[in-house]
Amino acid sequence: MTEGSRARRLRFYGPNDYASYWQVDDAVELIRGFDEARPFATATDAIESFNAQQFVNAGFLPRTFSDDERAELEGAAAGARSAVARFFTLVDDSNLEELVSDLPFEYHLDLLLLLGNNRAYERCDAARMLQVLAANGVTLGEMLANKKLVTVYDSDLRNALLRDVRGAEHVIRHHFSKDSKHTIHLPRSLNGRDKRTLLQRYIEHPDANFNYVALIETAKIEAATGVDARLKLIAKRRNEKETKEFFVNNAGMKSGCELSISDEQDEPVVESVDGMVVSYSYSRAWLESTTDEPSVLNNFQHLFHFANRNVILTLPSYRSQLGVFERFMMTTGRTDYHIGVDYRVRDMSSTIQTQLVHHFLAQKGIDLESVVGWFFEDYLPAEFGASGFAFTPSASGSSYLEKVRHLFSEMESVVRQFTFFAEDDEIDRELLTISSEAVRFKDIPSRVAGKYLYATDHSEIRGILHALFSDQSTLNYINEDLRADNAAELIIRNKVTYGDFAGHQQPIVDQLIDLGILTSDSSRVQVTDAAQFLILSSLFAHECASYFHLGERGRAAADEMVSRGWLRRESSLLTEEEASYFNYHLNNVEFSNGPALRNKYLHGSQANADDADAHFAVYLVALKLLIALIIKINDDFWLGSADDSKGDSQG
Repeated sequence: MTEGSRARRLRFYGPNDYASYWQVDDAVELIRGFDEARPFATATDAIESFNAQQFVNAGFLPRTFSDDERAELEGAAAGARSAVARFFTLVDDSNLEELVSDLPFEYHLDLLLLLGNNRAYERCDAARMLQVLAANGVTLGEMLANKKLVTVYDSDLRNALLRDVRGAEHVIRHHFSKDSKHTIHLPRSLNGRDKRTLLQRYIEHPDANFNYVALIETAKIEAATGVDARLKLIAKRRNEKETKEFFVNNAGMKSGCELSISDEQDEPVVESVDGMVVSYSYSRAWLESTTDEPSVLNNFQHLFHFANRNVILTLPSYRSQLGVFERFMMTTGRTDYHIGVDYRVRDMSSTIQTQLVHHFLAQKGIDLESVVGWFFEDYLPAEFGASGFAFTPSASGSSYLEKVRHLFSEMESVVRQFTFFAEDDEIDRELLTISSEAVRFKDIPSRVAGKYLYATDHSEIRGILHALFSDQSTLNYINEDLRADNAAELIIRNKVTYGDFAGHQQPIVDQLIDLGILTSDSSRVQVTDAAQFLILSSLFAHECASYFHLGERGRAAADEMVSRGWLRRESSLLTEEEASYFNYHLNNVEFSNGPALRNKYLHGSQANADDADAHFAVYLVALKLLIALIIKINDDFWLGSADDSKGDSQG
């Protein structure tokens, strides 16, 4: 194929991107057509050849190729590689503009990479290079993605950043945002004072992007980034002002949760959804009949669904719950806890459910905190022989400010008690009084070895999860009659044959078949192993699976996936996402945009010191977190006490 005859230039998207599979034949054709006697005319031609070489380097070749054909193509690719290097070695000030003109935007980063690899930045004047790049559509952000360019043209790029107030957005993306398409490198000469000045100019600019202003507000205080307490306050006040003005002129969209108690309803709960508002109606008769301690706690787990059937908490924000807009369009801080509408509704509903139980029990003369105390001091010793646990409810008549401080202190105490029991099978009260280390929720041990399954970074398991469950999978849509939110749903709910998939989809289906995930016969494509599929589904939905809640077939499938390097087994009380959820609410260990409730209340730095309603709202959150911990501790004891670590008898 001659240069320029292809409607769209070849692009290698990486070994883990299924888009790369579609272009294998084009890459082979381009490499085979390479002629050393015909030098590249433009940088575009050289970069396209460079991309074709990446297919060969990654082993992306037709499955029908023989060893001889592979060897022949690898030899041709080596010759093309040398030609690309020779082309960029000859770039200098005299021919720079001519060679890089009309470059497709998707080749910008490759251009910068090849210029740097072949020392063009050292040969070309900084002002000349930056001017030519900008004239050909290469943005400042793309330039900052190339470390060699930033290193060689340090002072020129510092001046470019400071010249335009929007240069602050690159500083923000470098230090605070985790959603950048590529890494941002900043000039070493751009110091903390420069950044501080630029960031304040940006906050005060009328055209500031308030997603970025919010990132400054939640950023950690560090001299190197230019962020101090005063700058965070300026960002906070600007954000509040703009949010208030926005809702004055925009009605917005109603979302949230409504709860009610019905005197006539027979079902324990009736759920309905109206747009983005979820409504729950609870039977008064059911609530009246479940005021004993075990039933109260069971209601949180099963009626309110604080945890799923495998006792993985539903409360955290899981990536699978984020919509396309929330994943790709919202700007998220590098140390932010990423939340979306689903999480906000679930967080609101779980808090209101806690409030409902608190008030309902109070009307019966029952303190919800006393139910927590019963679990630790009566239930654990009676059910599991786990003696020595202690929990002291808040004093009667204390304010909600005092109750919150007390509950956070007691929460840390019971976590330490469980830690000692898990490690030593007893609680040494004297050791407990000596221990003063801050609770690390990710480090709370389990009494069960290998409790959770997590996906590794192996490209095969990552590709499987994306292809089967992602709303961005290319397998989700065949035609108007065969479509679904994800490929797994499409295949399970429909009789889909291999021939139904389009040509560009079949290589992905082939790989899933080769990996043993799918099978295909003359009648349909279907899941190979239901037990394996349930593990994959849990990995995508909750980013883990609970090993001992699987049946024998499930555990065998899990063991096989571990042996293939797809999964790893870890042991802890909380899953990684559950621990992150607690960190988000309670401290600044992992995230900078959380309320850090434990830190603020125990250090006396909470806002609204005299606002009883605000303290009551936090009190409900503290109760909710305590009950979530109880659910996890109870499950851990069940799994640890069952014969052969089987938790299926829990019921």
